[in-house]
Amino acid sequence: MLSLYVDEPMRLHPDEPIIVGKDAIRAVFQSNREAADADFKNTAVDIRVSGDLAVVRGTWSGTFTPQDGSDVYQDSGKWVSVRERQPDGSWKIVYDIWNRDAPPSDTQ
Repeated sequence: MLSLYVDEPMRLHPDEPIIVGKDAIRAVFQSNREAADADFKNTAVDIRVSGDLAVVRGTWSGTFTPQDGSDVYQDSGKWVSVRERQPDGSWKIVYDIWNRDAPPSDTQ
């Protein structure tokens, strides 16, 4: 998944400081995988392109099974990413932000 990002991307998670760089993002992804198994779906809903920049808006939903044995839960939300066209013509994520449709519960 990190191959989708530029060399110094930023992720903006709810209620957290900005996560900067692939190493920091990798650590978050790893921590999330260790916390819960996820059956997860992302759907791009709208894409707007202007020159070498694009804004992509989407939704996500999933079923999460915590590794600690606590209750399985469902969650959903939305996201926006800013992507930049690379010299090879590919598009990579520069900024990535997401949030939930509902406030987190004690299990999330």
